Amino acid sequence: MGEEWETSEGGFLRLKMLFISGAILKHWYSRGEHFPVLERLSLHFCLFLEEIPTGFTDVLTLQFIELNKCHSSLVESARKIQVEQADMYGRDDLLILDYNTWQQ
Repeated sequence: MGEEWETSEGGFLRLKMLFISGAILKHWYSRGEHFPVLERLSLHFCLFLEEIPTGFTDVLTLQFIELNKCHSSLVESARKIQVEQADMYGRDDLLILDYNTWQQ
């Protein structure tokens, strides 16, 4: 809850899917090691969040990012993670789906 979320040491070691909807989240700080087995990230109606933490580039189990009714900059940050995973790790299987993207 709130505008800021910073994950801490230990993180979410077993979490495979993270779904956030309708959050007033503006700033999110995380490292890849906080979500070591995450496969799916779904963000819906996160109207104030403009960026997925760059640490998600290091989550090599991530298969799918779904964005629904989110800001276009959030979509851009997801695509940046996709490109960086391909460049850094040779991964080309991260799927990004976005629906109803809006511009500020």
